[in-house]
Amino acid sequence: VCNVPAYSTAAVAQNTISLLLNIATMTHIHSRYVSTGHWTDPTDHALVSVPMFELAGKTIGLIGCGDIGSAVGRIAAAFGMRVLAYRRHPDPSAGAYIRFVALDALYAQSDIVSLHCPLKANTRQIINSETLALMKKTAILLNTGRGHLINELDVAEALNNGTLAAYGADVLCVEPAIPTNPLLTAKNVYLTPHIAWASTEARKRLMEICANNIKAFLNGTPQNVIQ
Repeated sequence: VCNVPAYSTAAVAQNTISLLLNIATMTHIHSRYVSTGHWTDPTDHALVSVPMFELAGKTIGLIGCGDIGSAVGRIAAAFGMRVLAYRRHPDPSAGAYIRFVALDALYAQSDIVSLHCPLKANTRQIINSETLALMKKTAILLNTGRGHLINELDVAEALNNGTLAAYGADVLCVEPAIPTNPLLTAKNVYLTPHIAWASTEARKRLMEICANNIKAFLNGTPQNVIQ
């Protein structure tokens, strides 16, 4: 049995930052404002009330710091952000821009918390009412990992009661989304339909690596074998 590793690292990192940028700049609101003809009225200054903020100077906390987490950290650092990370076994080669900290410190210090850890027994619902209580009320939560890394009801309640500022995600616990998912009606939620991996380049790499896996097996030299 062989897998296809690291084909979507750039795509998922890019989409993680895309969710964050949209929350920071409200691009979707500004685009709709123009496309619906409102910008033609020189007396309409409604957009002044749309909150926007700069990423420079903010702190992002990465839970999980493998290939994707590290890539998100590099992009965040380029925006002038302070990058914290939690990993069970910190990697000194991850980059000088990343500072590894304990998980509680990451929750307490981060303006943005971004999930990039695998879904295992010890990470299932790692974001829940208890861990949300450790985060800033102004914090933004991002999830381009797996839906079950969060307790969706707890996150929805935190958004609705103002103890979490926003949630951006590409994944849900049940996909496609079901109408009763509490996140669909929660405040300040920004969801995409599990497409963070799906750039043209990533899909091309996926097919190429898969084909090369088959060729290597037929040649008697299997690659990317799952141990």
